[in-house]
Amino acid sequence: PAVTDVVIQGTNIDNNIQDRINSRLERYVSDRVREEAEQVAGALVDDATVDAKLAEIPKVDYDRIVALKPDLIVTCAYGQIVPQALLDIPTYGCLNLHGSLLPKYRGASPVQSALFNGETKTGITLFKIDEGMDTGEIISQKEIDILPQDDAETLFNKLIEIAKIELKNFLDIAKSGDFITKAQEGTPTIAPLIEREKTFLNFTQDDAITLHNKVRALAVGAPSLAKATTFEGQLVQILKTEIKDLPSNAPKNLPIGAIVSIERNVGFFVQCK
Repeated sequence: PAVTDVVIQGTNIDNNIQDRINSRLERYVSDRVREEAEQVAGALVDDATVDAKLAEIPKVDYDRIVALKPDLIVTCAYGQIVPQALLDIPTYGCLNLHGSLLPKYRGASPVQSALFNGETKTGITLFKIDEGMDTGEIISQKEIDILPQDDAETLFNKLIEIAKIELKNFLDIAKSGDFITKAQEGTPTIAPLIEREKTFLNFTQDDAITLHNKVRALAVGAPSLAKATTFEGQLVQILKTEIKDLPSNAPKNLPIGAIVSIERNVGFFVQCK
């Protein structure tokens, strides 16, 4: 089971503390847990109490790895902090393949965040895991272009292929020990978990480019996460968008968010800011 499964299955843990633990596991976005100020059952639960409860939970999913005595551990999109006791086991360390050019977009959603923000470049970073969240020393990086037609699905697929090459290159030289690492340079940015409310499209608040990038970022999975505002009381799921000039015969001066034209084999046009 994953660590979150282990936490949920833990015994003799107060429900309020359990909720806080689950929240902390899901909200790691930097090299330490965020200092929170949530009120639980009318009282603040300090970090020491949470850490103590975390330490009590058996990490049964790690026991199997410890028993194997691996030479190398590689993770990708694991989404959890690997404890130092596990980091110390492999001869060649624990590595992670991350879908951004670190230190940019540390965290849970590097691919989606790059698309959200209209980036034109991203890449893969292979790095040695330390106790932080995506803060370890870099082994290699590979940059690629984000094309205008890319969405999260196509970009994930591109990065997967690059990640295979970067990992193979490392394995070819790992036994000799002839590789160097370097500290991350630049200003870190965070790619947090995508909250449900962030998946809705607001035509009155955002311009056409922002809306388009949001659909690109969320166009992964079955079906896409992106949703429009309600249409006749129903949610409408938007799978793909393009930015186009309105047809010449489209009505003028319609309100933002109005459907101004429906074109056969093309789609429908929505008035944007």
